[in-house]
Amino acid sequence: MSRPKKKKAEEKENTEDSSPLQRTLGVIFAMASCVFFAFSSLFVKLLREIPPQEVVFFRSLVQVIFVLPPLIYSEVPVFGDTKHLPFLCVRGVAGTLALCCQFYAFQHMPLADATVIVFSSPIFTGVLAHFLLGEAWGLFDALATFLCFIGVVLIARPTFLFARQTEPANKESDFEQITASLVALSGAILTSIALIAIRKLKGVNFLVPVFYVGLSSVVLTTGAILAAGSFQSVICGHSHEWFLFGLGMCGLGRFKFTLRMADQTNTSLLTTFGKEGWGGQALLTKSLQLEKAGVVALVRTLDIALAFLLQLLFLDYAANIYSIAGAALVLGCNVLVILKRGGCLPTKEVEESDRRLLEEKQSLMGTVKKQLPGKFLPKSY
Repeated sequence: MSRPKKKKAEEKENTEDSSPLQRTLGVIFAMASCVFFAFSSLFVKLLREIPPQEVVFFRSLVQVIFVLPPLIYSEVPVFGDTKHLPFLCVRGVAGTLALCCQFYAFQHMPLADATVIVFSSPIFTGVLAHFLLGEAWGLFDALATFLCFIGVVLIARPTFLFARQTEPANKESDFEQITASLVALSGAILTSIALIAIRKLKGVNFLVPVFYVGLSSVVLTTGAILAAGSFQSVICGHSHEWFLFGLGMCGLGRFKFTLRMADQTNTSLLTTFGKEGWGGQALLTKSLQLEKAGVVALVRTLDIALAFLLQLLFLDYAANIYSIAGAALVLGCNVLVILKRGGCLPTKEVEESDRRLLEEKQSLMGTVKKQLPGKFLPKSY
């Protein structure tokens, strides 16, 4: 048997031997991360009186605090191989800037319009992953991405497509609208870049990118808050504890801090919000180490469908035919994706990139088992 035929036979054997669970594990992790991020969005909605940059700061701070113990316990070198450092920095900075762009867009343009632009990121991710990573982005992936985007449009119902008589007049100028739209588009592109960077870190323990994105967010948002000159929120149960922290921060410069003791509800929400962010980031990072970036980006549209359902359950939002149809479309596309990845849908032949991806999954799982025997990972991993 010639070498190419032998290699092809081995790849086919590896594909056939893999279980449906192993083939869909990356998609399952991505879907699980959507649940965490959807609850995170709900908590953001409940924390209206706290400025966005401070919400991001506290979420990132809790994320760093929660990721450090497992990092130390598993003896993972945080500042290990220098070849991964550029991608870790890109992941952290791009992720933080993307979040800042999204918040800016949400504040300076209609929420529905901003949501549609922000959730256009799967399109950019699929294209960038195809050209930068060599990942296949076939007709099924493109069609599923397009249908998911249509579902997002139906849920959000942007004002430039759906006329709303009850919509208050927008006081922003045309220039500010265009600027906010460009910022939202930049956020979508930066999100895609962050996902591509994670994809390049397949051989790195998934906790390391989570630590870097949390650390980058803490540093960047701290700079933004100090530049604004005020810390309006308090997460400590006692004002004197936060006062001591604020006093130490004031020693860094001539910044005036407005100290306000938060109630117990906000304290609990901020802490839970941070935990949800940490869980979502960990699952998202793990999913990108096991699955194609374009597929994970597509699955992430499940965020908005789940957030819509949570709004119906907890915030007394009224559903309409458009939002219900959009949520059903997003959920249906995600079900088709997981069925396709599990081999339950009839396909002609497994794509070359999918076979390489499967080999990477098997190799990565074997490496993790050897590096962390009985530590931090369950025995069934």
